[in-house]
Amino acid sequence: MIGTKRGTLLGVLALGGGLLLSACATTGNSAIRFAFGSDGLILASTDGGSSWSPQASHTGNDLYGASFNGTTNGCAVGKASTVVVTTDGSTWSKVSGVPSGSNLRAIDVWPGSPTVVSSAAAVPLNGTTTVTSTIITTTGSNNSFGYAVGENGRILGTLDSCQHWTKLTSGTTDDLMGVSLHVPNSLEAWAVGQHGTILHTTDGVTWTPQVSGTTHDLRAIRMLAGFGWAVGEHGVIVFTSNGGNTWTPENSGVTTRLNSIGTSEGGVYVVGENGVILTLTGPSIWAQQVSGTTRELRSVSSVSGSDGVIVGDHGTVLVTSNGGSTWTPHSSGTTKTLRGSV
Repeated sequence: MIGTKRGTLLGVLALGGGLLLSACATTGNSAIRFAFGSDGLILASTDGGSSWSPQASHTGNDLYGASFNGTTNGCAVGKASTVVVTTDGSTWSKVSGVPSGSNLRAIDVWPGSPTVVSSAAAVPLNGTTTVTSTIITTTGSNNSFGYAVGENGRILGTLDSCQHWTKLTSGTTDDLMGVSLHVPNSLEAWAVGQHGTILHTTDGVTWTPQVSGTTHDLRAIRMLAGFGWAVGEHGVIVFTSNGGNTWTPENSGVTTRLNSIGTSEGGVYVVGENGVILTLTGPSIWAQQVSGTTRELRSVSSVSGSDGVIVGDHGTVLVTSNGGSTWTPHSSGTTKTLRGSV
């Protein structure tokens, strides 16, 4: 039995592809995959991660995170405010005019064109448009809105598929390393980072600290329908079932750094140092899965129930088609560090 809290979450995850897309920041298609890494490396797969081909990113900067709206529209972020975008799943361009500053570590976008339905606080989420709303609807499949976070408390917002960005005030100088939208119909989001930092916003303007219960760095967060996990250094996992009003520590069973969270209809996955792969098997019960590697695993993405891809150091790629019961290594064609995946 998964238990009441987890059973509810997994039930929500099983409701449909749109909700699942937000939970995993994926392409929504288990066959179409992308990986991102050192020196602007972008790899693409059309067979679920079994084989990979390089794509030109038009940057030499490291890429740390990415988020997609469908199989062809995506954004990746990285070193020195780098943002690259694609609208066809193969051709990438570097976005100009991104507010200058430190490295961007993570991004989360949601498909749609925001439409104001109620007035509240001013939300200047791109260079030309101000949204005055805390609640929005999303229409159209080729546009995206969302946030990118990075070092020194950086938060940027976009309303037009990463083409324009506005710097937002986070209220912290701690490095931020993970971000998750609370979709589908709001600007609500959470960001995590150094010293156990968790920030929450309902409007994109005001970011309020939440008590995480840890001082260890948090490196990733995933939220869905009020449920969520944040993971980080020393095997830390904290869980919320009420939108972050309270966070509860969970025993991961490891003391290694945890880097990434992936969710699907099949469950919740966490990956990290020394080839660690964890999966949720019951209320607050995390079990290790056999990865077959001791290399650091940087990112996990999963789609369509049992299919998943993990990437990491030295070009590591692991693929599962049975919910993580077994993970099979595949050649990525590179020895560079792969830091992000969708």
